[in-house]
Amino acid sequence: MDEEDEEESTLLEKEALLLSGLMVSFNKHTEEWQTVVEILAQMDVLSSFAAAARTSLNAVCRPVFIHNKQQGHGGSVLAIKGLWHPFGTRDNGGVIVPNDVELGTAGPDSSTLPRTMLLTGPNMGGKSTLLRATCLAVIMAQVRSTIPSDCCRFCCHHRL
Repeated sequence: MDEEDEEESTLLEKEALLLSGLMVSFNKHTEEWQTVVEILAQMDVLSSFAAAARTSLNAVCRPVFIHNKQQGHGGSVLAIKGLWHPFGTRDNGGVIVPNDVELGTAGPDSSTLPRTMLLTGPNMGGKSTLLRATCLAVIMAQVRSTIPSDCCRFCCHHRL
């Protein structure tokens, strides 16, 4: 082994020793680092919610959760007025197509709402977009984001 190879080997050993010491020091504070990462992740999510609401092309609303004490199928409701898909304006020239979705068994005025929906229409008529927007709205509501709609109400049997 020549002198240059020996010098490079010594540098690599020093770097490995330095990195090892850094990792040991880092691992001593694992709980603190985990807390920092969790807080940063929450801040990232909240800033994303704010940016999405601020740059929205149409109305957004906060979901309203109503706890229903009835058991079984006696009162679960998904009622969304003016629902639109946040990315639905890309392919149709910026035109927003709002839809209403009302599912459940007890309407706001004690009327009966359907528990299922048969969605039909022509090809490229928006069926998949409506289903995606509805699923996205439910997920966004569960994570406490604003919903791309005029108003929305969820009745459930469990506290969220």
